[in-house]
Amino acid sequence: MDYIKIHWKHDVPEDPILFYLEVGTDRYDKRRVVVFINGELGYASENEEVKTGLSEVPIDSIDEISSDPECEAIEITKEEFEELWKKALAK
Repeated sequence: MDYIKIHWKHDVPEDPILFYLEVGTDRYDKRRVVVFINGELGYASENEEVKTGLSEVPIDSIDEISSDPECEAIEITKEEFEELWKKALAK
């Protein structure tokens, strides 16, 4: 699994600004946590969706994502993802 954090630079309050993805070897996200401008969290897995959903297309590489001037992507650790996942589920 790969773990990716994406900062989407925009000011639309209805859309998330941060995406935390758990990406499988098939490049599809298996779990996702999103953070909105107001700090609200959403999450999605293959079994549940709250304020977001999993991608219907494969996730691009970090370099491809970051080539968009509105996006910045970095690799994060599994532990970082799990910490945020637990926080999202607790809300």
